[in-house]
Amino acid sequence: MDRADAQAQKMKNPEEPDFFQKYNLDPQAVYTGVIFGLITLALIFVFTRKRSRGSTLLICGPCESGKTCLFGQLLHKKQLETYTSAKENKGHLSVPGRAPLPVVDVPGHERLRVKYLEEYKNQVKAIIYVVDSSTLQKQLRDTAEYLFNIITNPIIYTKRPKIMVVCNKQDLSLAKGQNVIQKELEKEMELLRGTHSRTLQETNDQNVERVEIGQDGEEFQFRHLPMKVEFCELSAQSSETMDSLRKWAYGLA
Repeated sequence: MDRADAQAQKMKNPEEPDFFQKYNLDPQAVYTGVIFGLITLALIFVFTRKRSRGSTLLICGPCESGKTCLFGQLLHKKQLETYTSAKENKGHLSVPGRAPLPVVDVPGHERLRVKYLEEYKNQVKAIIYVVDSSTLQKQLRDTAEYLFNIITNPIIYTKRPKIMVVCNKQDLSLAKGQNVIQKELEKEMELLRGTHSRTLQETNDQNVERVEIGQDGEEFQFRHLPMKVEFCELSAQSSETMDSLRKWAYGLA
């Protein structure tokens, strides 16, 4: 078929009406609706993502690690009376130019820590994990196991909270530095990781709610985790050493 015949055929069979003509639609209205829908979906995504990440800063750690003292210095810039408590301490950190940040000091007793972690795990945004630097060797197993249980909790793991391990009581002569503490915790958590893995294999217990952490074939390191884990040194009894931690907490709001 030559060009003239093709033109003649086209005149005999005019083009079908386009989509908008066919359904009697206003193109501008359709485009506006699509754009509005995409913006709405984006806002919903951002809002639900923020909610899923939580809004609360948890302060955790074994008994006698200095959590309550740190809680008082962080929120009120003064020491609070410390005692073994059966309840959590709650408050809000005032953040310049932003909404206050909810903060919860979780009791360190083994039975109570489980209870309150269950209560607040869906709200967690970040965690301050307090370690007594002067007695780490005596409490290493409990200190590492508590942190291991926090990180491997499926809900907390999914939320990817930022974690700051505070090496507290640096004013004491027997205090270990943050690099030593990090290495000791990593070694102990590697042992816990192996124990947990063997337990699952031996019992085939599908009800054990723990996430496998680390990388196959490598010893555990905090850098293998999907959440950011940092370490710092301070003495919660001295407000002058709290500035870096307070700045870190401000960045969470």
